[in-house]
Amino acid sequence: MSIKLNAKTRQNRFMFVLAAISIMALLTWSRAAFAFEPWEYNGWTQWHPQKGHGVLSHAGTQFYFPIYKEKEVTPPPVVAAVVEAKAPVQDPDSDLDGVVDSKDKCPGTPRGAPVNADGCWVINNVLFDFDRSAVKADYKPGLDVVSDVMKKNPDLKMQLNGHTDIIGKEVYNNKLSVRRSKRVMEYMVKKGLEAGRFEVQGFGYKNPVADNATKEGRALNRRVELTPQ
Repeated sequence: MSIKLNAKTRQNRFMFVLAAISIMALLTWSRAAFAFEPWEYNGWTQWHPQKGHGVLSHAGTQFYFPIYKEKEVTPPPVVAAVVEAKAPVQDPDSDLDGVVDSKDKCPGTPRGAPVNADGCWVINNVLFDFDRSAVKADYKPGLDVVSDVMKKNPDLKMQLNGHTDIIGKEVYNNKLSVRRSKRVMEYMVKKGLEAGRFEVQGFGYKNPVADNATKEGRALNRRVELTPQ
């Protein structure tokens, strides 16, 4: 017994087969076929691939077709580049006096010498009473520091320049200025230093640092200056 299909039915089945073939080809060659969400269009439904097959359905009729899934390639792990941190460049302190070279106005300070903010070893003058050459007690601690620095620096020498105020004769003041320098040297020799490390000179009243017309100025002029060599 044969069943005759009307023209409408034959057309629908033909369209079904044609659509199935077209979609199968599209899904086979398109990478996007493996990520579809279910969709519907004009009565056709396409589902996710299951067990290696795609499924098309229409009006209760299902059509299965194979899915050729590409092998997934796992990308290599991303390794972060390791950058070695560099230590900040520090300003050196070549003479080890606590003041970096870029701020040190007196490079090469003797080892152990006390310095100011500029990195300079400032030795205060030794002052004397009028017409006297004895070293006063107030200045001995400062001379002790100088002696200690000279002991730590065996090659260090010291220039001692004596001065007076303007009162008195020139010849007398010249001799007095030399005696003052010698008294300072003698005190430091007693601290264990060799006399040969000192150079003693006297300038009388030729090189004042203050006004000899005042009492205060004359007191500042009666001095011995210590200069490291």
